[in-house]
Amino acid sequence: MRQPTNTFRSIFSRCARGGRHAAVMLFACLAAATPSAVAKEKFEIHGSNTIGAKLMPALIEAFGVAAGYKIVREPGTSTEVETIRGLFGVDEAFEIRLERFGSSTSFKGLLSGAAVLGMSSRPIKDKEVVALKEADGVAMREPGAEHIIALDGLTVIVHKSNPLPAISLETAARIFAGDIKDWSELGLPAGPIAIHARDNNSGTWDTFKSLVLKPAGLSLTKSAIRYASNEKLGKAVASDPKSIGFVPLAFKDVAKPVPIALECGMVVRPDRFVVKAEEYPLGRRLYIYTKGAPKLREASRLLTFATSDAAQAVVGKVGFVNQEVEYQDFVAFSNHIMGAMQAVAGKTELAALKRMIRRIEGYRRLSTTFRFEPGGVLLDAKSIADAGRLARWLMKPENRKIKIRLIGFADSVGGYEANLGLSLERAKAVRRAVLILAGPGLKSERIRLHGFSTVAPIACNSTASGRAANRRVEVWASQ
Repeated sequence: MRQPTNTFRSIFSRCARGGRHAAVMLFACLAAATPSAVAKEKFEIHGSNTIGAKLMPALIEAFGVAAGYKIVREPGTSTEVETIRGLFGVDEAFEIRLERFGSSTSFKGLLSGAAVLGMSSRPIKDKEVVALKEADGVAMREPGAEHIIALDGLTVIVHKSNPLPAISLETAARIFAGDIKDWSELGLPAGPIAIHARDNNSGTWDTFKSLVLKPAGLSLTKSAIRYASNEKLGKAVASDPKSIGFVPLAFKDVAKPVPIALECGMVVRPDRFVVKAEEYPLGRRLYIYTKGAPKLREASRLLTFATSDAAQAVVGKVGFVNQEVEYQDFVAFSNHIMGAMQAVAGKTELAALKRMIRRIEGYRRLSTTFRFEPGGVLLDAKSIADAGRLARWLMKPENRKIKIRLIGFADSVGGYEANLGLSLERAKAVRRAVLILAGPGLKSERIRLHGFSTVAPIACNSTASGRAANRRVEVWASQ
């Protein structure tokens, strides 16, 4: 079969670079890049069941349709394995073996060379970074190796008849560790608590362990019933009034999702906006990991599609939280504002909070939120990608008249005055990135900057994770 021509390579190279028009042009580019004859490529994708059950097959199908391929899915020897083929006429363009045995298997597959793409519902661990660096010389936390394709949140679920109004992470840890054995210990109707959890290969389990059990110094009770899939776990909880479990946000409606009560009195409900803004205590990112740019053409094209703006529609359709810019009206923050007014430390912060309210009244908050290291103003890879996403959103014809306010905040370390300048510098850093990535068409007058230091925290400053959430730049858009 004839190999792709230099013209094809040139077309797809332009698509991959794309600039701010990448999302608009991607489907056309993929179709234009399809050669009249193709050489079959075989590769494997290993890892997370959370990603591999629905999201990855959907991304492969959408990529194939965009590229002009007919997609054929064939079940494997178990429910965790399938083969997906891309046909171009009578030719077979690619054959993908998709294995979904848990996030840890993605890094094992990459290390052995069996997998070209690894799916993970948790960040790569230090020991995995070291192993892949020693084996292949790849820095696995760099943008060329670590790719965020979607967001998700873990939800504690109970039977729909359970009156539990909210749960703290400490209480959840004690329940899943077996320290709390009966619902009556929480002031609810008596009955033994049945524990349901994902298996050890699951990234969902790893995330729950690291966010809930590990901070409390506890381990999962041996009496827990373990599951290889979220669907089976959710159905088990939905059928047992005495049960409790945890699932990704995409599966929360199979039973009753329970809001998270923070130690400082805040209560956070598991919904899409707070996950998208990365303000949910059990929120997480979903990743594809690669050992740099894939050398196989179809694997590279698939990765380009999966990390594009165009793929975000697919993410939403299968129930995960996409990274598209989303509005939330000012009125939705009324409870948060009231709580912030009650929590201010003195007259100076109260006056600043009132000024902030005047600045954002009549505006709507965007889901895109930027976060920073302690004392820092540098944007990480996720923030740079978000700055590009925000720039493209601002350049859409329907948004050309919209103005935004970038509002910087800090954690409580050092106090209000010490953090005032830092919060403004964070807003300036975001504006610089957005203007650079948008190009000359975006006028700086459309972006106003504010710094409000430590006011209006969205999490508790008493914990490291809470302080990390509070070091942020919010984006507010005019109506």
